[in-house]
Amino acid sequence: MDRTAQSIQRLYHIYQSVFVMNNGAPNYPQMTTVYIALGSNLGDPRTNLERAVAEIGALEGVRAMRVSPFYRTKAVGMEENTPDFLNGVLEAETEWEPRQLLDALLRIEKQMGRLRPAGGCASRIIDLDLLLYGNDSRQETSLELPHPRMRERWFALKPLADLAPDLLLPGGETVREALARVEEEDLGLCGSCGE
Repeated sequence: MDRTAQSIQRLYHIYQSVFVMNNGAPNYPQMTTVYIALGSNLGDPRTNLERAVAEIGALEGVRAMRVSPFYRTKAVGMEENTPDFLNGVLEAETEWEPRQLLDALLRIEKQMGRLRPAGGCASRIIDLDLLLYGNDSRQETSLELPHPRMRERWFALKPLADLAPDLLLPGGETVREALARVEEEDLGLCGSCGE
């Protein structure tokens, strides 16, 4: 077999392994829309958030779609002179399962220098929280979807509302309605501090 025929055969095998034919049309991997909260209050927070978005977008099987504006928020439940946080939300698509994505986010945090001291709230170079994974709802060890404190956190709801105000949350409330409730109840910019 000559070199051209070998190349054509190799391309055909690659095509067959990547695309599964369905009535003559390729099936692409199932992609799920996810929303990831971004936060930082150490070093240069804007650079940290931008780097995290780039790192997430560089993951094979994940496609970064849109990033909300960033918002400066007070650190609640922390020492008085704690630097303000910069927060935003990334909308992405992934073919990964939730646990696989969460593990990748934790690796990015670690690579960027995130420390997790025992005993609660602490300043952080980067904080990545998986807020929503499609319509998935689950409670597992270290993985709860939607994020359990998202609905009480202005810094998560405001940037999420910039991206998807009419997105329906479990329980029938839209992101816009959840944000209005938090602002009306004045739950604070950060709500409870937990992870």
